[in-house]
Amino acid sequence: MQGKDIILGILSKKERSGYEINDILQNQLSYFYDGTYGMIYPTLRKLEKDGKITKEVVIQNGRPNKNIYAITESGKKELASYLQSDVNDEIFKSDFLMRLFFGNSLNDDDLEQLIREEIERKEEKLNV
Repeated sequence: MQGKDIILGILSKKERSGYEINDILQNQLSYFYDGTYGMIYPTLRKLEKDGKITKEVVIQNGRPNKNIYAITESGKKELASYLQSDVNDEIFKSDFLMRLFFGNSLNDDDLEQLIREEIERKEEKLNV
């Protein structure tokens, strides 16, 4: 799954601003997809350029103008194609890998213990 697929899916339900898309990514879809705020606007620009979405500028008094994005027929076809494609393997967040990434803050014995315990956890799961 790519950011464009997620954004097209969000817009297939309702027209939205970039802020609203970010809110959905952070509060509703964060368990399924690691979308970042920095990914949203470049993806929206590309989707608009490719004719998958449209943008309407809403003039606001006393505040910056708001862009409202809507999916096009071409975008709906792209979303349908994604939904019919093969499902990718799941990707999991790993507390162990995060700790290993910062492992230079551990002494060698603690780092070795961390790795041994993770191996034991994986072996237990394999034996279930």
